[in-house]
Amino acid sequence: MDHRVLSSRYFPNMSVRAYYSPRSLAVFLPEDSIDMGRIEEPAYYRAWLTQRLPVLVHEFQHALDHIGSVAGRQLLDRLSGAYFALERKAQMDISQITRLIDLHDAERLFDRRAYFTEYDPDYRWLTDDPPRWRWGISTGLGFAHDGHSDPKDPLFFVRFTDEDQNALVGRQPITAAALFETRAVYAELEQEVNIARITSRGDQAALDTFMRNQRRLMYEPRLLLYSAPAHFAATHCTDGDGLDAYKIAAYAAGIVLNLAPSLQFEPKIHEAHAEPAQMPRLERLRDRRDPGFLFATLIAFAPRYEGDALTWLDAALDAAGFPPREQIMAEALSYLELPTVRTGGWFDTLYLKATSSGSTNFARLSHKLALLDFKAMGSLGTNKAPIALPYIFLKDGLVPSPVEPLVEPNDQLELLDAEIILDQQLDEFVRACR
Repeated sequence: MDHRVLSSRYFPNMSVRAYYSPRSLAVFLPEDSIDMGRIEEPAYYRAWLTQRLPVLVHEFQHALDHIGSVAGRQLLDRLSGAYFALERKAQMDISQITRLIDLHDAERLFDRRAYFTEYDPDYRWLTDDPPRWRWGISTGLGFAHDGHSDPKDPLFFVRFTDEDQNALVGRQPITAAALFETRAVYAELEQEVNIARITSRGDQAALDTFMRNQRRLMYEPRLLLYSAPAHFAATHCTDGDGLDAYKIAAYAAGIVLNLAPSLQFEPKIHEAHAEPAQMPRLERLRDRRDPGFLFATLIAFAPRYEGDALTWLDAALDAAGFPPREQIMAEALSYLELPTVRTGGWFDTLYLKATSSGSTNFARLSHKLALLDFKAMGSLGTNKAPIALPYIFLKDGLVPSPVEPLVEPNDQLELLDAEIILDQQLDEFVRACR
């Protein structure tokens, strides 16, 4: 199978084949279709869903993290403000229009992919086996509005070099978005692996081929957004097993993305990262709870992974100076249980439904760091699975969620229209400000 096809299959957000929109709270498969005349037939719907489960699980995980994590809630709050600003603007009141910039800046900090990610598009490894990559951390600076470097805005990077070719492969900022993707990739790959084990029917050669293909994707430079955190984990804590690396990276990310503002602690700076020239930036990253810095710190202090992800995580938290896992998750749930903004606008009803669903999803899955794993997907309809998931938009229609929808059908269509307006208005407003 062509490697690019495999990349699209396992990492579908690299194309428009499948994606979750954090502005309309829906999953999109714009190239896919369903027989709308048979959508009410349970057997047909289950078969259609089963064929797409790995891709859908990836996008559903994004939805869970968006509406059901502390980091995601902060994005959702900014989205609520942006929709309120547009509602007031439609009434000839621009007093709230700066809320559009609040959303823009929050999204920019969440994912700095467009400018700060670099990779060699001509890089190829020399053998059929995955290459030997060496990586190291570095810090950089973001930019102020005038285009100059901003010392108050440090970034945390990981740089990858091919040891055999002594060639720079790429540089990836470890952002909240990268951690979101690592969690979604783990959920997707775990689904794929379990399906492969079932469908291979004892054919070890077929299963080995599948696992080799999966491992090769970790060494695709274009996919560093997805794989960089797992490379961190693989080097420090595993013997190179890709699924294990993604699993513990996903668990560590689940901690970093759920640090409630009320949580008081001061994580350590690992001696391997503490170069004197970088210390001011590292201290700034620590003080503002930068997700990349916190993730790297957890991994650097973590022990070797011996097969129990929670035991591994608890040891890492203790060594790195974090609070206990139970306290982190309890304070995160307390933060998520109540709405954190109320604007009085039309989006309030949708926001309240989304936040209620998000906190319930989190509570049901908190024992596994809110990951939508194979067992959770197999338990849909019970209290061991999410209570609500997004609608699915196809090229020819709207497919209901396999459980309760995040928003009601009419609201979902209204939200889709609002997303288009928001995209247009935000783009125009940012250009006007510049």
